[in-house]
Amino acid sequence: LEGSAVRAMVRRGDTLWIGTEQGVAVLPAGDSLPRRLRSAEQQLRLAQPVSALAIADTVLAMGTTRGEVLLLSTRDGRELPPLVADVRRTGGVAALAMDATTLW
Repeated sequence: LEGSAVRAMVRRGDTLWIGTEQGVAVLPAGDSLPRRLRSAEQQLRLAQPVSALAIADTVLAMGTTRGEVLLLSTRDGRELPPLVADVRRTGGVAALAMDATTLW
């Protein structure tokens, strides 16, 4: 992730989730360097440039620069079904907010 621009960050408990040009990275407490999600190696959609992040409970919402909004599990980094939204026709994702029941 060295040299990758950071576009979004959210914290859940003692873990920092970081949206970069190379997808989502995670920095758990006690670590000094963030690491890519292992699931991004198998799912190329998770390695897309991130434009926004939001978090609630164990779900991370990831907005991509391609205009998709994906949901990820904060427990294991896997993509959760279904694809939440495809907003390419509206100009993309600039920001996300989330609570236990709603994604804005």
